[in-house]
Amino acid sequence: MKIKCNYKLLVLGLINTIIGILFLVINSSTLLNIVFFIVGGLIIASGGYSLYNAIKQKNTYEIIYASFDILFGILLMFFHKTFMLIIAAVYLILIPTIRIILNKNHSKQLMTELPRLIIGVVIILLTPEGILNILFKIIGVMLIIIGIIGVLGSFVFEKYIDSKNE
Repeated sequence: MKIKCNYKLLVLGLINTIIGILFLVINSSTLLNIVFFIVGGLIIASGGYSLYNAIKQKNTYEIIYASFDILFGILLMFFHKTFMLIIAAVYLILIPTIRIILNKNHSKQLMTELPRLIIGVVIILLTPEGILNILFKIIGVMLIIIGIIGVLGSFVFEKYIDSKNE
């Protein structure tokens, strides 16, 4: 029996496993800071590129839009906890409340929106970090499983057939 190895799949499996372990080992607050710093940096870079092109084209609307992108990236990098609470509050509390008020049958709409309202209140009470801690642990375990499958899948077993026996 001959063993062949797909080294790209092996490396990808090892990387997934290492990242999964990091998700389990690093506390959620630090991991959250890293993720939002990277995302904010990407938004700033994209906004900077758009701003550069808008200035070259002298497009006032695009200059303003790109400037907001850069500002959003900066705010996301340094104030992400506030953003998460605002998003949770708006999406899970404010919008359902408005839908309840605007619907003619308030009690029926309340029953429809109640699960979302409860989730919104729980998220705000538990803080985003508590929720993300659980989420990061789940992602870490999934990445480790995917990584192990990738490492094992990188080895292909083939029967070695001697050309003389054919």
